[in-house]
Amino acid sequence: MSLDGDWSRLARLVDAVSYVADGTLLTTVKQHVALTLGSQIAKGFDDSKKPRSGRWCKLKRPRPAGSANRGGPLYDRGVLRELASKVQVTPDGFLVNITLPYAARHQYGDPRSAGRGRDEQGRFTGDTLGGGGIPARQYLPLEAQGLPRAWREAIEATATDLWVRAFKGV
Repeated sequence: MSLDGDWSRLARLVDAVSYVADGTLLTTVKQHVALTLGSQIAKGFDDSKKPRSGRWCKLKRPRPAGSANRGGPLYDRGVLRELASKVQVTPDGFLVNITLPYAARHQYGDPRSAGRGRDEQGRFTGDTLGGGGIPARQYLPLEAQGLPRAWREAIEATATDLWVRAFKGV
């Protein structure tokens, strides 16, 4: 008995399946998803918007004309934006590591009053605007809320594109 067919197409299929089986496709997807997440975070800074929509609070005292501000409230020199949008791939998922001492103050807000704690989502409780502190200008989604729909859709599009390209022509 002999087999006849398009052996080059079978070889491409074997290569594509090997690409999935050895974990190379998963690694590639994770690396591209990290870039996609970084783009979503940077877009939030560019638009001065929270991950789940809604604008950031404006500055109490707008910067004077000619100051170094290049964008909205959290985009002065761009250091926080740059660090926040560098998403690292880890064995368990993704990591955004921001070493700036003021990063959490901007993410969660800071009422500058004694006795005010945080709620179950990590946000400060109480009126942050009336207390003279820093209002929360969320640039990363809160863990309790999960990823915003637009971010999930971008991730799914990235992963689907890579999967389709791996098997294209097979």
